[in-house]
Amino acid sequence: KMIERVADSDSTILILGESGTGKELVARALHFNSRRQFAPFVPINCSALPEHLLESELFGHRRGAFTGAINDKKGLFQEAEGGTIFLDEVGSMSPMLQSRLLRVLQEREVRRVGDNVAIYVNVRVLAATNEPLEKSLKDGRFREDLYYRLNVISISLPTLRERKEDLQLLVAHFLRNKVSPRNGRPFRLTRQVMAVLRAHHWPGNVRELENAIERACTLCDGNVIQLSDLPPVFQQYAGKVTPSTELETSFFVADPPQTETPGLRVTPGDPPQFVPPAAATSPASLRVLKDFVREQELAYISRALAQVGGDKEKAAELLGVSLATLYRKLSEEGGG
Repeated sequence: KMIERVADSDSTILILGESGTGKELVARALHFNSRRQFAPFVPINCSALPEHLLESELFGHRRGAFTGAINDKKGLFQEAEGGTIFLDEVGSMSPMLQSRLLRVLQEREVRRVGDNVAIYVNVRVLAATNEPLEKSLKDGRFREDLYYRLNVISISLPTLRERKEDLQLLVAHFLRNKVSPRNGRPFRLTRQVMAVLRAHHWPGNVRELENAIERACTLCDGNVIQLSDLPPVFQQYAGKVTPSTELETSFFVADPPQTETPGLRVTPGDPPQFVPPAAATSPASLRVLKDFVREQELAYISRALAQVGGDKEKAAELLGVSLATLYRKLSEEGGG
């Protein structure tokens, strides 16, 4: 909700969260839900480069400014013109670079290394850190005036262990559009695997989950992911977790019943298969295809909304569509 409220603002935003909590994903969401969405989104990890290289990357340089500067170079602030620059691990910046960044935020202008000419830039600044900057402020390692310039709006991201109710949604997101190379079918999870994922502490947060799902899909001998397909750290939970029957209604977790219902046939290890009702073999009983598809689509949307407690934003992500598309589908059916 906070992302929706502040996305279209030009205010500087500081994103806080442990490593792997998805800070860059939030930054991208802020950019692509703003009026700057068609301009560049330029991310950079400020801790990945030494001071002199980071200065050149951010602000650019003039030819001959230093050894190896054989051409003029635009900095990332210029590359992001009209769009958004995302400064990850901003707390690792040296005092000199902090001073230069402060000037950009105050004056909206940059000076390339080796140049005295100021260049105006129209760019939104998003910053992130995996450790609170207050300690760096007390230690004198981070400028107080820069801190307040960056922290106009702050967004704190919870760890994955603090929001395990989102696990199903995230797993569905990472499995979306993935199919088994062995049989071409969409991947599914057993309820046991889902129970193990819920029991795990997730020190690596969302990044660790994505890695686990990627590995499982690669090692899966079919399209139903088993506990043995997960990384070794998850094997400690074997026999220690109880699968939840609440997961039976999920349309991405497979632990199929042995029964057959009209219109749906399920066999162990396979995804649901559509079975035409007997009545449908009569031409007179066939409906217009568009009407049938619309009914099935609405039913699918209803299941997604029920699964996430009516949260349309989460339902849209689960279904793999934009929020605008979901609202349009619901309005077409009078369900908005």
